[in-house]
Amino acid sequence: MSPKAIVIAMKDRDCNPAPSLSHPVARRNDFCVCRVVAGCALTTIESFDKLPTAKRYMQRTAARVPGSYVIFSQTSRQVLAKVVPSRQRVRGA
Repeated sequence: MSPKAIVIAMKDRDCNPAPSLSHPVARRNDFCVCRVVAGCALTTIESFDKLPTAKRYMQRTAARVPGSYVIFSQTSRQVLAKVVPSRQRVRGA
């Protein structure tokens, strides 16, 4: 599966929580840590303003809850990092 297929499956609302009426809208975090569901759909589990922080969070999460995870950038609309369980890796790729 190409990263392009993953990006197409991303829904914008996953990284944009509803703004609170009682608090000013904070700057949107660019780096979304997402779990890969059903091969190509993404579910955002957290977002961060710095890539190294997002990477550390993704690695800790993958260690606790095995699965495939990616970091998606809202600015570049690209997958910047991924964690794939070793049993799902394709040889020769």
